[in-house]
Amino acid sequence: MADDFSDKLAQVLNDPQAMAKISAIASAMSQGQQQTARPAQTDKSPAGQIKPQPNNIANCLALISALMPYLNQSRRRRAARLCSMLKTAQAAEIMLKSGGR
Repeated sequence: MADDFSDKLAQVLNDPQAMAKISAIASAMSQGQQQTARPAQTDKSPAGQIKPQPNNIANCLALISALMPYLNQSRRRRAARLCSMLKTAQAAEIMLKSGGR
């Protein structure tokens, strides 16, 4: 049963559309608003990838941190690596906005 849950969780974590929906739900919950029926708007780069934005990164970090206790050892390592990459992306975004100073 745990493997089935891990497999389903991996499918959700690897699906950009599902992650965008989860991020939208988490954002709506944190703002105390109800989620609307329309899908969340995402800011996409020309390559079709979701551009990292501070609020999206913070929501993703919060979600991954909340899921960590439920992941097996190998998935925890992957999640920790992902958190590290997201924090780096967040720092890079801040540096870009400040002009690299």
